[in-house]
Amino acid sequence: MTGAVEILREASAQLPHLCEEGVDFRRALELNYRVRKVAESLITLSRDREDVLKRAVDIYMRLGDNYQLLDVSPELAVETLNEVVCELEKLVRELGYR
Repeated sequence: MTGAVEILREASAQLPHLCEEGVDFRRALELNYRVRKVAESLITLSRDREDVLKRAVDIYMRLGDNYQLLDVSPELAVETLNEVVCELEKLVRELGYR
């Protein structure tokens, strides 16, 4: 889970810079993919915690939808990605990972 925590920290650091001069589509797409992998790993780790499992699945699905949103409204997709990263950080803490 250490890798997941690092990915979330990296995403938190990169997200504010993605929209500085228009959205960097490639970086946003890559971050969406990496953060979605974190949600996927949380699904696996939280099978005995139904409350966390439901939230992790919801986040995973939202990030799947975010791929299409990147094409339509990149700024909104980055905003969604930022919200999801915050939610994942909370879930990681709830599961006892730092």
